[in-house]
Amino acid sequence: MKTIRSIVAAFFCSVILSVIICSCAPETIESPDIFDRNTECVIDSLSEEYMMQVKAYENYTKILNIMSQQTRSANSLDDYPDYYGGSYINDENKLVVLIKREYLTTRDANSIQTEVIDDVVYEPCENSYNRMIDIIDSIKNTLAFNPESLSHVSMLGIDDASNRVFVCFSDDYTENVLNKCDFGDNIMVCYQGCHIYEESFSRVVNPGQATFPPAPPTYPALLCGDSIYTLVGGKAYGGSIGYRAIDSFGEEGFVTAGHNVNLSGSVYCPHTWEEIGLAVESYYKVNNLDAAFCVVENGKFSLTNNINYTIKGNPATANWDTLSTHIVSKMLKGTIVYMSGMRSKNQQGRVISSYATYPIKVDTTDNKPYNDSIVFRDVVLSDYPSQSGDSGGIVYTKQRINNVDGTNCTVGIHVAYADSIVVDNKKIRPVVCIKAEHINRVMGLSRY
Repeated sequence: MKTIRSIVAAFFCSVILSVIICSCAPETIESPDIFDRNTECVIDSLSEEYMMQVKAYENYTKILNIMSQQTRSANSLDDYPDYYGGSYINDENKLVVLIKREYLTTRDANSIQTEVIDDVVYEPCENSYNRMIDIIDSIKNTLAFNPESLSHVSMLGIDDASNRVFVCFSDDYTENVLNKCDFGDNIMVCYQGCHIYEESFSRVVNPGQATFPPAPPTYPALLCGDSIYTLVGGKAYGGSIGYRAIDSFGEEGFVTAGHNVNLSGSVYCPHTWEEIGLAVESYYKVNNLDAAFCVVENGKFSLTNNINYTIKGNPATANWDTLSTHIVSKMLKGTIVYMSGMRSKNQQGRVISSYATYPIKVDTTDNKPYNDSIVFRDVVLSDYPSQSGDSGGIVYTKQRINNVDGTNCTVGIHVAYADSIVVDNKKIRPVVCIKAEHINRVMGLSRY
């Protein structure tokens, strides 16, 4: 039975034209894999590497608490003392805290260096974190009023390890932006030939004529990282389930990528093509989001916090890794993160930047000023492997929560990847995660 919320969403869909976006080349798949759940777990939650990162985050939390008292801004995400230059986890899995050089011996800077000592490396730097945030804001303002520059810039953010802002260009065109934002080599590093691609794919098939394996005798609960499909024009567009949530109306559903499903669009089980439910919220080029909230309306399907592709065994009897309702809002470069999606299954990588953004040009026909037609997405960049079809998949990290080790904490959902760049003398392909904290705040969702 359709809920009131669903009927309202369907009404608005009749007056809002939405189009599914697939920026990368479509791929054809041979068979649905929503129930392909037998895979080796790649995670050792009690490894030495994990325990070092737990210690790093405990120290980081202590330092954030000290700094919030110094700035009297405990509720602010972007207000830091002038001496602070950023933090990251190094190759030895230790926390590195950067202190602006001229503040090294000041009272406030000394307080964190004397109160938080074990397994922390303090290093001098040239740029404060506040300064780097200001640089990013300045570049964003330049792009918002400069159409020519915007077409060439694909991504920008903070690289804590080098203590600089990075800017990625889709080609070798850098002069215009750099001339308008003349900050010097000590604050900015540029990468060229870097584009952003959403990870969805289409399967050219008429679902009414396709044949599929027989339906299972019982319908398993949908896992984080499971497959879903939407149908548009006889084509099936595939994506992944992120995490389950409940909205302010008390309706239960799951979060996926906004470019996977339009407002009031239906989502289907790829095993039987039965409708699972529909999207009552979907944002793609608004609110800095690429996310949708889909309500499960088919009573045959239920939701779980179990994470797909995290254990080898029979799905009917296996003990899956379980996603915690705890959300990590502040990430450190170097943090180990995991992604589960329909094509890549369960993958592991590290955070490249916890403060990154990329511009999206919004198509408008109502003669809005150019700067009102730009959306900047605040995202986490990592380097785990991904493929087309992983969009919407769950991104999480392991931490110690309430003295429980190996707690799988929600970070967000996977939505895109970029061309390879060289960071810290390593060639990596950045992948993009939309933060769960931001998704839930905009959509009025809660984890459960």
